[in-house]
Amino acid sequence: YKNIAEESEDPLIRFLLGLIIADEQRHDQILDRMISRLKDDLAWSGTKRRSSGKSAAAAKNDRVRATLQRFLQIEVNGIKEYERLSKASGALGHTLFNLLCRTIIHDSEKHIGILEFLRLRLREPRRARRKRKE
Repeated sequence: YKNIAEESEDPLIRFLLGLIIADEQRHDQILDRMISRLKDDLAWSGTKRRSSGKSAAAAKNDRVRATLQRFLQIEVNGIKEYERLSKASGALGHTLFNLLCRTIIHDSEKHIGILEFLRLRLREPRRARRKRKE
């Protein structure tokens, strides 16, 4: 992607390939973090982390869950708005704008999946998560 983007004289081709390149770089970073985390888990010494207090942790989780719920609503509303813009731009023959709107919608759907995963994870007791690792 990078070579074609650099060789192209068309700014639109460079721009769109740049979007793909940025995604691929993010994917590489995610994989690196996943591998690092797995290595850390494998090297885990067995020492338990101390809790800073159940009530403080529960209150913090409640705040995080509420924030995640707001983020979910923002993403859902954003999808509706971009779908409206995409339809309007398609009717006007603006295929590039339509493509970019669809790309943003796809990203928002990915964000919703991540946020829902996090929300469910916060509902799950820590002990259950630890048992699953073993």
